[in-house]
Amino acid sequence: MNGPAHLREAKRLVEQAHHYSYGDGADPATGAALAAEALAHAQIAAVSLNVIVHLKNFDLVGPHREDWLSALGEPTTPYSQRNTAQQEDEGEDA
Repeated sequence: MNGPAHLREAKRLVEQAHHYSYGDGADPATGAALAAEALAHAQIAAVSLNVIVHLKNFDLVGPHREDWLSALGEPTTPYSQRNTAQQEDEGEDA
């Protein structure tokens, strides 16, 4: 399971925890257990993202870039296209 998958799992577990704690599930103990598991997945996702960003000099690139952006609900642009656009912008300043 990679970082984006951990984030997706955390979101899914939070929804289930809410159902059991406040919804029709009516089982606060199960809701608390699901919330704890969601927190663990969210922390793993945060650490994973932090590592990727720092390893890539604060520029989110690499094989999981699109996964992260998609998991976060952000639009994705393939790195090769993004890199070309940055080079064109830099050329305009010259």
